[in-house]
Amino acid sequence: MQHTLSKINQAVLQTSSVNNYNNDNTLYTCAIKVAHQTFVIDIDTGSADTIFRHPNCTSIDDSCNKGTRLNVNDSGITDMKKRFNINYNNGAFAVGKIYFGVLSIGKLESKIPIGAAIKLSNINIPGGILGLAFDKISQISAITGMSANFLDGMGLNVNMFSLYLSNSNDFGSGEIIFGGIDSSKVTGGISYYSLVDSGFWQFSLDTFQFTVSSLSGNASIKVKQIMVDSGTSMILLEKSVADTINGLIGGAFDSSKGIYRIDCIAQLGPELVFSIGKDQYRIPASVYIMNVANGCISGISYGADVSETIIFGDIFIRQYYTVFDKTNNRIGFGLAVHN
Repeated sequence: MQHTLSKINQAVLQTSSVNNYNNDNTLYTCAIKVAHQTFVIDIDTGSADTIFRHPNCTSIDDSCNKGTRLNVNDSGITDMKKRFNINYNNGAFAVGKIYFGVLSIGKLESKIPIGAAIKLSNINIPGGILGLAFDKISQISAITGMSANFLDGMGLNVNMFSLYLSNSNDFGSGEIIFGGIDSSKVTGGISYYSLVDSGFWQFSLDTFQFTVSSLSGNASIKVKQIMVDSGTSMILLEKSVADTINGLIGGAFDSSKGIYRIDCIAQLGPELVFSIGKDQYRIPASVYIMNVANGCISGISYGADVSETIIFGDIFIRQYYTVFDKTNNRIGFGLAVHN
């Protein structure tokens, strides 16, 4: 299928491939250069800092050995003589030194401060984390007084990007587009929602409901805001809500692992529908049931720390092409086209 690219009031347009890492639908990466080095980096709209591994990285859980390390002696990198300490929502953390360098994705170059982790925990990404949330939540921006946002660092009128995540049948055909939308990847148009000033890609709701089709016990829940996070593989809710939904689809909570186990035959099960105002977002069971090494687990889980908030991770973004628009302070969803 040919791309039909459209610019959205931008000076440049850059399309870069997004890889479904290991083809397991849980981690999405793109290639990025830091000065004279190339990395495979996790695209994370739920964080605002770009982090790599320092050559002296140490960890108690082998996180430092699960990916490549930044050569801080590269002539294109400058030591800013400052340190950072970042804690992520999933319990991971990164502590290290701040450097300044040029990051490149395709023809786009961004001059920003970045982190090199000397201590790392619970992070399995191959090369690093590309934080694409807002400076408001960036620790590196606060410490250095400089924007650590990849878009800001380009010095160009590129204030939006769109994200298409491939499924296991699409293999490596995902893409991130800076400055535009690939309309060949969307069907039925795009619905937009205004962002709240949280520093995340997060929006408020007037009405929200979920249903599990063809089952008794369909229910509504009180949700005030939704955060969209490509660095999270699942759809995360409050524990009581996750219990309710998994009770309807046949998932059972495994307290030893903090996950909901489910029979793989559930992939033929009921559709989950999120209603946001007048818009309905349908997630088939084949999308929200995830194959893992020891069977299947539910991709509807708990972990939304803020009451009455949902996190839409890769399960949702893979199903719905997502537009991240800083210029108009909004986020948009359109049904994605997959093989």
